[in-house]
Amino acid sequence: MGIKSSILSLEKYITNPRHGVGSEIFEFFSRNTPMVNIDLLIINKEKEILLTWRDDKFYGPAWHIPGGVVRYGETLENRVHLVANQELGCKIHFNKNPILINELFDSAKEARGHFISFLYLCDIKSNPNEELQHQPYAGKSIINGHWKWHKKIPTNFLDSQHIYIPKINKFILP
Repeated sequence: MGIKSSILSLEKYITNPRHGVGSEIFEFFSRNTPMVNIDLLIINKEKEILLTWRDDKFYGPAWHIPGGVVRYGETLENRVHLVANQELGCKIHFNKNPILINELFDSAKEARGHFISFLYLCDIKSNPNEELQHQPYAGKSIINGHWKWHKKIPTNFLDSQHIYIPKINKFILP
């Protein structure tokens, strides 16, 4: 099978890239090109940061800033609102100018190791929806998607997001 027929096969599989491309194809793309993503720095009136728990084969177990990869044909603004809704079930307000644009690069990762990341400062307009699949962390066993307000950066904060710590501390430290 030549490259042209391989591409045709992939295009038949990807019915609508605006809805994602599937995990295998996404991993292939991420091994061959940087991904563009958004991250939401959500701070409340008590100067706490809202983090979510992730534990997957790419990053392991850690608290992280909620975020997501921008889909083909999608605006950054749309992805910001979708991440807030999908990961937390909440509404946010944000300045359309990111507070940080960064290149996150981890050469040790074969897939998902190179991102161009836009960090947005967000105000929460509605509390996270506790009726969704993703529940608040209540101090018991922790699972993917749990969220929690933090007064400071936890020790088990996602390594690849440590680059954000100086910016975060400007907003949450007294």
